[in-house]
Amino acid sequence: MSNRTKIMVKIFSRTIRVSAGLFIVLGIAFSRTLPEDGPSSTAEGAYTEAQAKRGERVQRRVCVRCHIPAYYKGGLLDSWTGNTVGALNSQISNTMPEDRPSSLKPQQYADLMAYILMLNGFPAGDTELPSEDAALARIIIERKK
Repeated sequence: MSNRTKIMVKIFSRTIRVSAGLFIVLGIAFSRTLPEDGPSSTAEGAYTEAQAKRGERVQRRVCVRCHIPAYYKGGLLDSWTGNTVGALNSQISNTMPEDRPSSLKPQQYADLMAYILMLNGFPAGDTELPSEDAALARIIIERKK
């Protein structure tokens, strides 16, 4: 085997080991940030009261320039029934605030979502609404039946 071939084999071997290690690390990280046992519906209590209070502070500091709290009540959220919290959160985070879309931290958008759910009479629960897109995509917007 030539020196060049030996070097290529070493590089390939290291690349495979590094890639395998990266997949393991990512797998562990995602398994910790995306719990499967959280609420799957807003009817089950997908946020906490403390989180909704933080969301109210975000609304008062950032959103109130254009939206009073009553803006979030009723028909607006009801039109999202059957969709996921993730879809609504993406819509809000990608377009708001209007002058600086996506400028809030993911946790601030999640807190704001909790506040919006609270304003619309969805029950609070024991687990905070997650800020990760994949976890939010597993929570369906629906009312108790």
